[in-house]
Amino acid sequence: MAERQYVSKKNESVRMFKSDFMEFFSHVHPATPLVLYIPLVVYMLYAAFWQSRLSVLAVAALFVVVSIPLAVIFWLFFGLTLGRFASAVSAGFAFGYVCYDSIHYAIHHFPMKRGIWLSLKQYHLRHHFHDDHAGYGVSSPLWDYVFRTTRK
Repeated sequence: MAERQYVSKKNESVRMFKSDFMEFFSHVHPATPLVLYIPLVVYMLYAAFWQSRLSVLAVAALFVVVSIPLAVIFWLFFGLTLGRFASAVSAGFAFGYVCYDSIHYAIHHFPMKRGIWLSLKQYHLRHHFHDDHAGYGVSSPLWDYVFRTTRK
């Protein structure tokens, strides 16, 4: 029996829902979240400043999302453990996250039909469509070997 490819032969992203109605709404242009959420952010800032009468400092402190505190925690950890190398490691860490996030988006939305890209897509989509308790790697299966979450 041939191994399943877990990749569409068509130039489209992987289907997420059985319902055609739900599937229709799962395909959006990458700019769509910006178009939807930027006006919401602007309105919420308006409400924070003018309706709730919060100070600039209070809004700035409350505005910070979870990624910034985590970045600071990692930077402090790197600073304590790596000294003068912390900034370079932090830059690499942040760049690695951006690469991971970009590859994850591409795996779900671009054809990727050859080479390493096809392998990454197959590996990750097996996680979604075959065994969601293993194979968490997106940009590489490396951490699945480290944490013993590879498929049996």
